[in-house]
Amino acid sequence: MTLTNFFLGLLLIISVSSDTPTTPGRYSVNLDLPAMQRWNDVVPRYKEAVKDMHDLLENLFDDALAVVDFVATELDQYIPQPYADEMRGISLALNMSLGEVVMSNLLFELGGACTSIVLEDANGVIWHARNLDFPLFSSKLRDIVILVDFQRGGKTVYSAATFAGYVGIISGQKPSAYSITVNTRNIGNVLLTALEAFLNRKSKPMAFLVRDTLDKVQTFTQAVQSLSNTDTEAEGYLAVAGISGNEAVVVTKDRVEADNLWYINATQGHWFDVQTNFDHWERPPYEDMNKTILATEALNKLGRSAISVNSLFKVLSTKHVLNRGTVYSVVMNPAVPGDMKIEVRHP
Repeated sequence: MTLTNFFLGLLLIISVSSDTPTTPGRYSVNLDLPAMQRWNDVVPRYKEAVKDMHDLLENLFDDALAVVDFVATELDQYIPQPYADEMRGISLALNMSLGEVVMSNLLFELGGACTSIVLEDANGVIWHARNLDFPLFSSKLRDIVILVDFQRGGKTVYSAATFAGYVGIISGQKPSAYSITVNTRNIGNVLLTALEAFLNRKSKPMAFLVRDTLDKVQTFTQAVQSLSNTDTEAEGYLAVAGISGNEAVVVTKDRVEADNLWYINATQGHWFDVQTNFDHWERPPYEDMNKTILATEALNKLGRSAISVNSLFKVLSTKHVLNRGTVYSVVMNPAVPGDMKIEVRHP
């Protein structure tokens, strides 16, 4: 059984229907600063919580510590800039070893059990919604969820729902352009895959690719091309939402290229995609079926004319779609960047 299957099976047992959401802190990261200084005003606020998260990782994956420490001693050989220097700066700001920071940045390559939705409403507006589920680490992760605006010259270049101490992005938005979320694809040895992300210099960790794309790529079409054609350390699903009609797609990615591009086609009645952790053209396994079916039913019941930030949060709060492993929910409307909303879930 893969870790993804384990997570999804666990969610069936511990699913719930309600919680009391909270709003995470929102911060600005100045990209004009040297990389080592960018997180100095953010991560110290979460010093103890980040250390608690690392302690949990260390206990679970102690057999990987030697490799992580090796990566840390040869950081510039394995981690591209600006991420290597950002990790160094975080290490200093938190008074943690560089190896501890590298270990924490491996976390989101280990897999989870998420739901991403992209859709076009009756007015032609493109929306993006996601639950990030991480049952094994959810209680610790909720304490370090943050919303970050990455800025140059005082203007936001991109925003991300992310975690203190983490330099990649798995849920992000480029204002007035597009948004991206990453879901794990059914995977095997997740720890080996995560370490390979750093040791294989020819490929990128998925979270670095997403941040690079948000930083450098200007349009939805270019973003889909970048995400589809860049070699990555792992397989995954990249849900991308734009700002014009039918600009919504799920990219099913293997390590070298895209296996499938699943575009919506609202004029033909295909107005949304629901992506969890298995290929959409295959029948979902039992442990995933409830999330896919129930999210689909909730969207069909809601209808295209009733889409809003609040109504999409209700879809994300559907029983089984929301579960005790859900860490946060985020809704994005790239055409109206101010609509981006994130809530930490406490089911």
